[in-house]
This record gives sequence, C-alpha cells and structure tokens, in this order.
Amino acid sequence: MNAVQYALLGLLQETPSHGYNLFKQFHSKDGPGRVVTVKKSLLYAYCDRLRDEELVTFKKEEIDNSRNRHSIEITDRGRNEFIEWMFRPVGNVRNFRRDFLIKLYFMPSFLNEEVDRIFRQQLEECGSWIKKNQQAEDGRFAEMIQRCRRSQIDAVMKWLKQEIKELE
Repeated sequence: MNAVQYALLGLLQETPSHGYNLFKQFHSKDGPGRVVTVKKSLLYAYCDRLRDEELVTFKKEEIDNSRNRHSIEITDRGRNEFIEWMFRPVGNVRNFRRDFLIKLYFMPSFLNEEVDRIFRQQLEECGSWIKKNQQAEDGRFAEMIQRCRRSQIDAVMKWLKQEIKELE
C-alpha cells in the first residue's frame, strides 16, 4: 500500500464518507493533499483496492429513485492497518517527505506520548539509513550520490530533533 491509501484510511477513522466528500477532505486547505495530490478517478481506484483488501466496505445508499451512491466505511482490519502504519518508521529518506508528512497530518488524533514515540522511532530509523549510506562507493558519481543522501538524512534528523524538542 502507498501513503495515499493510508491517508484515505486515516480520513475514514472518524466517520464513513462518500467518494466525493473524501476527495474534498483530502484536498482541503489543511488536508493531506498539501503533501501529495490524487486525481478523483485514482482516489476511487484506491478505494476499490482498499475494499478488495477488506480494509473498507462500501454500503449502497439511495439518493433518489434513479441514483445511488456508496458510503465508504473503514473496517476493524483497516483501523489496525492504519495504526500499524502510523507507528512504522518510514524506511528510506526518499519516501520520508511524503510518508512522514502525511503521518504528521494525523498525529493530532494521538496522545502526546504516542506522537513522541513516532518521532523518536523515526529518528532511530534515520540512524540505520546512515549506516547503509556509509558503505564505500566507487566512482565520482556514486560518491556524489552518497554525499547527497547523507545531507538529506542529516536534514531530516535535524528537523526531527527540533520537533521532538517542541513536543517536550
């Protein structure tokens, strides 16, 4: 699953929604759409995949005599999957910006201790990124990539440490 699918599960934590409302919520001024955008057609496809994985259910609702719409509701399995994702550190610096910032959007619904734990686990994961990045690389281009990755990791770690201080 990708960060957009997890974001959809997160949006459904509070209350069931319809596809169009979910799209509007996703792309609201302060929604996860500030981090990553998703087209309406793709959002519906993601919801279908979530249903196929039994993370959400669709319930048909009659609007009027000629039209129906589906209410999308998260399942217990979907809730568990979302919570596990929230506490699982982002696995690489390349995906950090997208994945962690989407997680950040949902952190206000967690206790401060849990938010602190999420930040500290991510900081620890960054340490493993550094270890992986320290392997000697041959060639100028490879060395430049390695330095670039290290500077990205350092920036992420600096930001995480600043935010942890703010949480205290």
